[in-house]
Amino acid sequence: MIYFEEVYQHYAHGDAWRLPDGADTTLRELKDAGVKLAVVSNFDTRLRKLLKDLNVSDMFDAIVVSSEVGYEKPAPEIFKIALDQIGVEATNAVHVGDDETADKAGANAIGLQCWLWGADVKTFSEIRDQILTTDDPQ
Repeated sequence: MIYFEEVYQHYAHGDAWRLPDGADTTLRELKDAGVKLAVVSNFDTRLRKLLKDLNVSDMFDAIVVSSEVGYEKPAPEIFKIALDQIGVEATNAVHVGDDETADKAGANAIGLQCWLWGADVKTFSEIRDQILTTDDPQ
């Protein structure tokens, strides 16, 4: 049990994590272009501190954590909460995730498009380019 606590505490700090290549630049470019950004996560209450430690929390207009709102992906409610917080309709948004069920099925259930990481998009610059070249308002 002590080992679990040590590991849990280790991953409660930003220095145990790193942003993927291109993530910071892409988030800043999208934010600067006026795109509303949100995190929708099944992580736990450590997430807000981690995002702050990684110096990216200020880029998000909403951070929706399942353990705080009482719904987990793929529940449509967690996606609806994020959309409500950023004031964007599902048809004018895209969710990027890595799980066919939790992300894609959950998002699609409310009419929210989902791009799966590694299948639909493979780099952060690809995400940026697809969002900024779309005709739909963000």
